[in-house]
Amino acid sequence: RRSSDLGLREMHPHDLAGAVEVMAPARRRQLADAMQDEELADLLQEMPEQEQIGFLAGLGPERIADVIEEMEPDDAVDLLGEMPADQREQLLAVIEPDHAVELRRLLSYDAATAGGLMTSQPLIVTPDTSVAEALARIRQPTQGVSEAALVYVCEPPAVMTTGRYLGTVGFQRLLREAPSTSVGQCIEESSFVRPGLSERAVA
Repeated sequence: RRSSDLGLREMHPHDLAGAVEVMAPARRRQLADAMQDEELADLLQEMPEQEQIGFLAGLGPERIADVIEEMEPDDAVDLLGEMPADQREQLLAVIEPDHAVELRRLLSYDAATAGGLMTSQPLIVTPDTSVAEALARIRQPTQGVSEAALVYVCEPPAVMTTGRYLGTVGFQRLLREAPSTSVGQCIEESSFVRPGLSERAVA
């Protein structure tokens, strides 16, 4: 089983999610026990929320909380939003306090609104940041895939809460620019929406 688990863990999360779909519950639990928190988080993010809940069944709240902390905030909120309120509160009580505050804020928005689509960890740079540096940050293994697609350009400080929002730059645009160009020169259309706006209106 150990070599079998290792082989599965080396699969791409998307492919592993497909394999997990047809596993017996006992085998799923065996695999979950063998995986690191980060590996399990990557796998869950490739699965529908109800399947995520089934896959986590049987794991203790401490372990589930550790895995949720490794997930991208928007994915973590989608998972928590599908759980019964008492289980959700139990997990939020165990999750690291600052992280729990972020998740509670995102949970306060309806899932089908702009607020429900938000992440609390966007990739933020100042306008004088070079394209080379922005691309280096995008390439970091710890950078979430969805967050890496778009760079938010803000006046200093480039941390939450940031300075004034100036606009966004997609990674495709950055790939076409000279490495020494400042990100501020690449800003694309700047748009604003209210967090209560519906998904359809945002699209």
